[in-house]
Amino acid sequence: MKKLAVKVNGLWIGIGLEEGHISWNTIPLRSLHSLIRHTLKYGGELELHTNNDYIKRYALKILNLYYGVNVETKEENLLIPGGILEENLEVLKRIPKGRVASYGWLGSNIEVNPRLAGKLLGKNPFPLLYPCHRVVRKDGSIGGYSYGIKAKKEILEREGVRFKGLKVYREYFINLNL
Repeated sequence: MKKLAVKVNGLWIGIGLEEGHISWNTIPLRSLHSLIRHTLKYGGELELHTNNDYIKRYALKILNLYYGVNVETKEENLLIPGGILEENLEVLKRIPKGRVASYGWLGSNIEVNPRLAGKLLGKNPFPLLYPCHRVVRKDGSIGGYSYGIKAKKEILEREGVRFKGLKVYREYFINLNL
């Protein structure tokens, strides 16, 4: 597996490449040091990447999603993990931009408890493409995020979600019952 570091508009994006398929990506990060820290779990050395047009286009798509730009998110070349994690990823696609869902809603859609649903979000190999940042606690609290709650809140705000402190206003939930 190759572990690539791509710099786009001053931000760093990590991308995993395995047998010609993208196996993971990071969100855009402000420093190479931060990228290294967030990609340690994948092992190996980061390679600076500059010459593959497909990888550049993919990184630009991730950057646009980070800034809340509407882009086509269908990717034919992703190495999607199977099982319950794949189910979890597919359910995330149903949460529209500008809205959030609770861990309970997510869990009920894949028939697991909310805690397990949250743990599965932490294993999402494609943040932003599969919008795990759109899942919050049922009381509107922001919950966790691998890249920190500040990043999660900023991404949600760029997508149009509004907060009172660190709580999402109820009107942004897709299902108020869970």
